[in-house]
Amino acid sequence: MVTVYQLEQELLREKQSLKATTTYRQQTAELSLQVLKTVQDTAPFFNRTDAQKVVSAVLRSANKHRQLDVAKMLHVLFVQMNNHENYSAEFQHKLAARKRNRGRVSLIFTKKTE
Repeated sequence: MVTVYQLEQELLREKQSLKATTTYRQQTAELSLQVLKTVQDTAPFFNRTDAQKVVSAVLRSANKHRQLDVAKMLHVLFVQMNNHENYSAEFQHKLAARKRNRGRVSLIFTKKTE
């Protein structure tokens, strides 16, 4: 199970990567950290409805859309981390190999045909 500390560290990394994005997303990450500092357990973030309940209790002054965005961010990060933690060693090895062999992704322009 993902701990509060692990989720907080992942949120801090996420916040760092959001520096070039909109201020709305940056504020959502900041509010997510605020919510995380008030909880002792990450279990409510496994279910989006429970995450929304926790977020609405902590962020009472935030509007409903912001609360939903914060709950979604916490839920998605938690589920991703939980899934990654539960991968078998063999699967993680195969995933790392695929990532190494993937190569560079690029876009190719095509001509429009009529």
